[in-house]
Amino acid sequence: SRPGGAGSLESLLRVHRGAALVPAPVRLEAEGWAVQGVPRGFELQGAVRRLAEGLPPGPDGALPQQLQAVYANGAQRVSLFIEPLRPGQPREAMAWRAGPTTVWMQPHGEHVWVTVAGEVPLETLQAFAVGLRRR
Repeated sequence: SRPGGAGSLESLLRVHRGAALVPAPVRLEAEGWAVQGVPRGFELQGAVRRLAEGLPPGPDGALPQQLQAVYANGAQRVSLFIEPLRPGQPREAMAWRAGPTTVWMQPHGEHVWVTVAGEVPLETLQAFAVGLRRR
């Protein structure tokens, strides 16, 4: 895709970074999610819930939410984003790389999109995505 365009890595990361809108600390498990088989050495550092920008309200009028969980192993950090699928969003898994940062994105079921980003190998990011479970 075009640099800086709608489907570019910069655009995708800007959506995630720009979604702040007063993040609220949460417990990932209390939100109904867990990661099984977390890659060796990584531990959950915390999670936040925020409004997911660019998505219309749901059928019940509720504003869509995005969860972000941060894992670290002392030297590296990984961010895991869980959000509703966007209308018209491709359903294929994809990877991006910009400098040292790698991003892995994939659907999780029918209605959820998962993005995992960090300065780690692609296989590490994929392990987080594959291990994600709804509780």
